[in-house]
Amino acid sequence: MLFIYISIGIFLSIDAILICTVYGFNLKKNDITRIILPVFIGVMHILFPIVFGIVVGLVKDYVDSYARFISATIFFYLGIQMIRTDSETEICLTRSIINSLLLAFGVSIDSIVLGLSLGISQKHHNLYYAGLIFGIISFSLSYLSLNRIPGLKKIQKLDLQYVSGGFFILLAVLSFFRIL
Repeated sequence: MLFIYISIGIFLSIDAILICTVYGFNLKKNDITRIILPVFIGVMHILFPIVFGIVVGLVKDYVDSYARFISATIFFYLGIQMIRTDSETEICLTRSIINSLLLAFGVSIDSIVLGLSLGISQKHHNLYYAGLIFGIISFSLSYLSLNRIPGLKKIQKLDLQYVSGGFFILLAVLSFFRIL
């Protein structure tokens, strides 16, 4: 089971890795978001499978029908905020706790569906153990993608906030049409 949980944790983290890499281009070196965002992502990847695996009978239909709308709305909001600028060099997106929570929720919404799947599975799953593995992997990979891209920082001379914003809007469209 450990290998399966590790594999699922890596696959669950792919969207967080990509988004954190793009998001990291626009962060200053000492921005607190470089620590807060991976922590939020890790915690949500721990809690969501556990909580929704336990209460699977109560929320299954609701999450299935609204997950794509929630995810698309969050990604669209973040994309628009990323594109808006106060001046040529400063990004208007305030990297606050609220925006970090929204971003972490957006990349962790698939953990809700995973928790539902594990909860209704015919096989017995240790949701606490699985959630802990998912959270550790998600935290580690999102932290590395936010903080370990020094060679890529050279291309920051470009207006990457527009690229980042477009990426989030693309994620919103893909989430809305269930392609992502």
